[in-house]
Amino acid sequence: MSARTLNHVIDDLGVGWCQVRLLLFAGGALNFVGGWLSFLVSILPLLIAKELALSTYQRAALGSVIYVGLLIGNAVSADRFGRRYPVLVALLGKITFAVLSSFCFEFWTIFLCWLLVGVFSGIGTPAWNSLVAETSPRSWRFCFATLAMLMFSVAAIHAAFSIYWYAGDFANLGERWRTLILWVGAVSMVLLALAIVPGFVESPHILMVKGWYNDARKNLEAMRSQNSRPDISLEFDHIVTEAPPQLSFFQAFHFLFGRHFRLVTCTLCLSTFFLNFMYYGSTYSLPIVLSSVDLGVSPMLSLALVRVSELMGYFLGLTLERWTGRRHLMVLYLSGCLVATVVFVCGVSTLRTDANSALGRGLIQTGMNGTSFFSSLGWIVVYVYLGEAYPTMFRSTAGGFCMAVGRVGSFAAPWVFEWLYVAFSTHLWFFVLIGIMAAVNVLSILLVLEETKGADLEDMAPISSSEHAKAGKFEGVP
Repeated sequence: MSARTLNHVIDDLGVGWCQVRLLLFAGGALNFVGGWLSFLVSILPLLIAKELALSTYQRAALGSVIYVGLLIGNAVSADRFGRRYPVLVALLGKITFAVLSSFCFEFWTIFLCWLLVGVFSGIGTPAWNSLVAETSPRSWRFCFATLAMLMFSVAAIHAAFSIYWYAGDFANLGERWRTLILWVGAVSMVLLALAIVPGFVESPHILMVKGWYNDARKNLEAMRSQNSRPDISLEFDHIVTEAPPQLSFFQAFHFLFGRHFRLVTCTLCLSTFFLNFMYYGSTYSLPIVLSSVDLGVSPMLSLALVRVSELMGYFLGLTLERWTGRRHLMVLYLSGCLVATVVFVCGVSTLRTDANSALGRGLIQTGMNGTSFFSSLGWIVVYVYLGEAYPTMFRSTAGGFCMAVGRVGSFAAPWVFEWLYVAFSTHLWFFVLIGIMAAVNVLSILLVLEETKGADLEDMAPISSSEHAKAGKFEGVP
């Protein structure tokens, strides 16, 4: 009979109020604030550029600076700080500097505030990604990650329709964007207060790895109490480390590119890079492209419909995950994005030839909504895979590093978009580039990645089963 592990305890504790609190006060709060700010950042560079008479490259800088911050935040995210505190610090920081930006009237002050919003957002995402994987029964990991990400799309849809109701269109918003940010800040502070009290649990996995066994037991007891499962034993076999690992970034980096993980790390870095480049590149470029063509409807409504399509993509992921694994879902999302991008390019070309073409309008709507639909599936499956592919001892650091590489794509996309437009006097080459990158990503996934659906979460790296560790039994409350 196989030994009872912490994974089995988490499975036995099941689903209940503990996971609800995690979804609402940790992942939900992070994604609600992130969804609102993401939508605003997609339209505000255009408005602020007009308000402050900025150059094209200053506009691109505002469109990309938050992703530079995300890169920095992802890169400095570390497992030594656990999971819970980085989430709380991230919420406080991103709310504070978003609100401060509404009081700024110069390019550099807005630039700095948005950079720091990105930094704090980047700190929170890897921690949440690890936390949801480590506190969920293995058969529920994908579901809970999806439900948290739904809040991102719900918030973005809410932002789109709020702006439509408030100003009619983003072009009419003007300086009133400052009022919107203040409103978002007020709601976000309520979410932050709820994240503190009643709050949410820390990951027992990371506490065990650190050697904080009493704290791990307290959190398991809290999970058992919140889920109303007093009959579940908290005893399990574990590895007692004589010197609990406190990996520096460089030590974790050594593991990431060691023989066990180097190919997986490179493939996941490529996957996060493409996902960010495609998604945030489209987020930045669509308001610009849609303002140059006549779709017969308000560009604001078109952008809102894109967010609705994104929301529907999450439900597709929840449905398909019951029958297929992570690798197949990755290939599906990339293939769907590739086809949708081709359709969008054909639509723009058709509409440039005939400004009143119903076919062109239909192809554009189909293409941009299709890309949004499949990209939401990509966000779920890539981030879930990041939470399952690496051991607890450097899970957040590894996930943060791969996400940081992805943020290079977020940062680069607006600049590449503007550069390609200056070089070729058309927006289309940017979307052609997205299609090529999708095909390369599909090939790398098929060649390298293994399936992780239903796998146990490993706490230690493969080399850790050495003389520095010995078997033990965790004395939980029976």
